[in-house]
Amino acid sequence: MKEADRQGYPEVALRIRRGIVRPYARTARSKHGVQIADWDKPIPDGTEAVVIVDTYDGKPSFFIIPVRAYREMVRASGPESPYMRMHAERPVTPGSRHCYITPAQVARYRDTWQHAA
Repeated sequence: MKEADRQGYPEVALRIRRGIVRPYARTARSKHGVQIADWDKPIPDGTEAVVIVDTYDGKPSFFIIPVRAYREMVRASGPESPYMRMHAERPVTPGSRHCYITPAQVARYRDTWQHAA
């Protein structure tokens, strides 16, 4: 929230506090990207934007993504991914709805605070 204010978007900090803008993190433990537990319901209803805070390399980077683009990324990483199109289910955990958003997918949204304003 401090970063949104520092970048000149204090209203984004308020929207995060209200739950309209959802922050998620990529840390050193999430090597491949931001983890999504269920691709059918990746974010709560009423969410208008997602802020991904990437701290993987120790320095925070911020990616602000409109909800529609975020849902498209989730679909492309989950049920519409090349692997799932080819295999239809996972060999070890067939019922899993887990996927992740990669750094490459969110790169163009770096510091785009206007998407959450």
